[in-house]
Amino acid sequence: MDQVRLAVGIDPGFANTGIAVVQLEDDGRARCLAVRFLHTPADKKAKKHGLRTDADDLRRFELIFDAATRAIDRSGAKVVGLETYKIAGARGAPGIARQAGGNAWKVSMSYGVCVGAALSRGCKVFAHSPAELKVIACGRVAASKEDVMRGLATRCLDVHEVVERHFEQLRAERKVAAKSKYEHCYDAIGHALLALKTPKPPLKPEQVCPSCGAKLESRKCKSICTRCGYFDDCGVGPA
Repeated sequence: MDQVRLAVGIDPGFANTGIAVVQLEDDGRARCLAVRFLHTPADKKAKKHGLRTDADDLRRFELIFDAATRAIDRSGAKVVGLETYKIAGARGAPGIARQAGGNAWKVSMSYGVCVGAALSRGCKVFAHSPAELKVIACGRVAASKEDVMRGLATRCLDVHEVVERHFEQLRAERKVAAKSKYEHCYDAIGHALLALKTPKPPLKPEQVCPSCGAKLESRKCKSICTRCGYFDDCGVGPA
């Protein structure tokens, strides 16, 4: 059976959704081709115009469905990786109900909408937990969001460049593009990698900038980050 070489990853959310397209190269390395951050805020004028809240919710679900199907259609991917969640238990176990501030059903519906989008395009769906994402990115469950973003840069080429380029475009269009939203695209990249069966990392940890996660350039005895200015001088230490 031929190895899957292209996948769409989705980090589903009711208000914020991350989507990524990742390709497996001939040499086994993964490369991020594109990302999209989708912000679906509530229509504050809905009640004023006599629109029911659930009708506005359906509008937002439709935006998520359209974005997911558009990414699948444009990429031609036949595999989709999704972040899944567990529902908080009766005894207060951590889960989606706590994370979503009581809107658990809306986050669950967003997940279902993305699954439906993938199935409507004949895609095979792989669902993984946030813990599994942390393991593929950092090798451990106890990892911060920053650790995950840096770790994904060691497993997938062009991650930071593609994400930054997309958000620069969003800023130019005066859309929501705060750096705190980057994580949704990074999570989507991670779930695409999981759907591709965790390809080998293209970079070693020492080749990645610990400050911003970009690839370090080697110049004589120095490792320099052209993105943020970080450098590690051999025998002296980082600066």
